[in-house]
Amino acid sequence: MEHTAQTATCSADKVKSMLQRAVSLLTHSEKTWEEIKQESTSVGQLYKEWIVPFAAISPIMSLIKGTFIGYTVPVSGQVITTPFMAGVVGALVQYAIGLGLMYVAAVILSQLASKFGGSMDIVAGLKNVFFAALPSMVASVLMIVPMGSLLYILVGLFCIYLFYLGSKKLSNVPAEKHLGFFVLSVIAILAVNFLISLLLLPLFMVSA
Repeated sequence: MEHTAQTATCSADKVKSMLQRAVSLLTHSEKTWEEIKQESTSVGQLYKEWIVPFAAISPIMSLIKGTFIGYTVPVSGQVITTPFMAGVVGALVQYAIGLGLMYVAAVILSQLASKFGGSMDIVAGLKNVFFAALPSMVASVLMIVPMGSLLYILVGLFCIYLFYLGSKKLSNVPAEKHLGFFVLSVIAILAVNFLISLLLLPLFMVSA
């Protein structure tokens, strides 16, 4: 029992520390990115300790919102919900895409950094993509709160700025070239995301 209690305490402390990281990215952005840059880790560790658990938050919230609460149509006021099994399939697909896109985006950043005179390995790219998105992942719980969606969107917009700061710290791209690197990175990642969404659209239509 004592060992179980200690394990639970350690787990709680770890979760608290992770959530504090999300808050510090919002409140002390540059300092936190410097800490992230200095941390020694690997692709496997990032996925196991950070990406796999936190990437699940948004799909779970989408499932709860879509199947149990519903979305209100602005003009008519009609509340539309998704069938439970369709919602589960959608959440699983969203989760899988999110995990895969993290790595694809890291590869894109790594390749583009070298084109702009910088150097960025996959681990640094993964740090950049994930930690920039971390506050938005945590804030996705606001989707199920009345009027919380607006705050969630605002946090998401701030995450673009976090991505910008992170790429400055982690890409080693010369300052005079960084803006071009940042803009092209965002365009490339969004383009890949859009293409994958188009390819998977028939799956969502069938499950619905």
